[in-house]
Amino acid sequence: MYNCVLTQLVQMCMCYYCCYIKPFSLHYNHLTVFANK
Repeated sequence: MYNCVLTQLVQMCMCYYCCYIKPFSLHYNHLTVFANK
């Protein structure tokens, strides 16, 4: 849930959506992709 809060702070709507719809692990990987870019 902590990553979800971070996503909300940076206003990444897609990741925010993934956070609640997709498994947490997938959401975490999504954030990692953005972080690497």
